[in-house]
Amino acid sequence: MTKIHRSVRPFSDIAEFIAQETMAGTTDDFHAAFSSDLDGVRIGRGEEEMATDMPDPREAQLAVELIVTTLFDLLRDTRLQPAAERLAWGIVNSFHHVADQWQGQADKATRDVQDLLRRADGSEIHGVELEQAQDELEFLDEATDALRCMRDHAAEPRHNLGDWPVRRIPTSGRKGTAAFHAAKDAAMARDAAFGLVIWDGRSRGSLANIHRLAAQRRFIMIWFGPEARFITLRSDSDRDSFLEAHPCRNLMMTSA
Repeated sequence: MTKIHRSVRPFSDIAEFIAQETMAGTTDDFHAAFSSDLDGVRIGRGEEEMATDMPDPREAQLAVELIVTTLFDLLRDTRLQPAAERLAWGIVNSFHHVADQWQGQADKATRDVQDLLRRADGSEIHGVELEQAQDELEFLDEATDALRCMRDHAAEPRHNLGDWPVRRIPTSGRKGTAAFHAAKDAAMARDAAFGLVIWDGRSRGSLANIHRLAAQRRFIMIWFGPEARFITLRSDSDRDSFLEAHPCRNLMMTSA
């Protein structure tokens, strides 16, 4: 009879092993998001205080990386590979959704604190209620920041084969909207030394990027699909002529 000996290690041990093997460091974002000034927290003011800490920042960072990379590794070279990116974005959106929910609770907690401050009567009971409300608000703010940090890390590029530097562009636009992409496209146009645009003659996003690059007086080469040829905009007159022939209405030059 064969005996199977199985050892299950806590995730802290796994994280320690991965960190040693990969020499992976914890980013400043995770250190900042997972620090806390609270000794204990109440999820709700009617509940008992819990003397628990925030998750370890290194373990949190590695856990997010493992969740996403393991998903891609599992589905790579299988018939489910086309679903990998959608599933990964589902993970990102889960962090985003929960962070938004907790932000809503934090907004309510802020109003509660403001209301208690307005009704201050100097009593001990009121003082205790105000302290608890302020602790709840701080807890919710910290938790929301931590969830957003995990969301942003999960959304980082996973196929950066050239190890090119990645810069996050803040945007108030909802993911998938024109405002969301406008902030990133505007930053790209500002940083670009020149532009290569593949345009089918219809895409407003590509046309908007041509206008953004032209506003920066960049050299622009356009593959114009309808005529199957390159259009080169070298000078101000080239750019002005093209923009006049192809206006872009309601152009978002910067983030919304």
